[in-house]
Amino acid sequence: VEPDSIDPHVHNFGGNKAFDADLIDTVSVQDIDRLRGHKRFAVVAGLSADIVGFVFDKRDQPSPKITGNDGQPLMTNPFHDPRVRAAVDLAIDRDAIRDRVMNGQAAPDNQLMRQGQFGYDPDLPPTRFDPAEARRLLTEAGYPNGFRLTMDCQNDRFVNDAAICQAIAQMLTHVGIVTTPEVMPHAVWVPRANKKEFSFFTTF
Repeated sequence: VEPDSIDPHVHNFGGNKAFDADLIDTVSVQDIDRLRGHKRFAVVAGLSADIVGFVFDKRDQPSPKITGNDGQPLMTNPFHDPRVRAAVDLAIDRDAIRDRVMNGQAAPDNQLMRQGQFGYDPDLPPTRFDPAEARRLLTEAGYPNGFRLTMDCQNDRFVNDAAICQAIAQMLTHVGIVTTPEVMPHAVWVPRANKKEFSFFTTF
């Protein structure tokens, strides 16, 4: 295999017997445009069943990765309030993640089930990006100056998972939830998630 000219989901139609592989899957999204412009390769793309979602610790007790702006633990968990959870949802620009982080190779969704899968709800409203409304909800919930959050993500589970985590951290910081991304291998992440060490984290 020529490492600089063949990548996942690429089929070699050049007939060059020097190649050791004709088909490799999971192309880097950063390389897709370059490969599509190469006459020796055909790139086949489609939506996978993977959905990158995030989970809140919404228990009615202090949450381990949330503090006030002074760095001191909060005695109440902001995510116990549905207005704060709604603010986080409104702060995330899914179209920007699709276009800038995923190079167009993703589709924003409003639920964890895909159309055609058991549990899919066609009546759920579409997601929307509204940072002004996110700030208003935070103020209404009693957090006009926001709070500090560490979000925990895997870095080897989904395509561009660490980059998605960093992008969302910036978006939350923009509305007042000063967010620090912490990424780790899936094998490290799972036992920590099972021990409820996280406040806002990627799905399994």
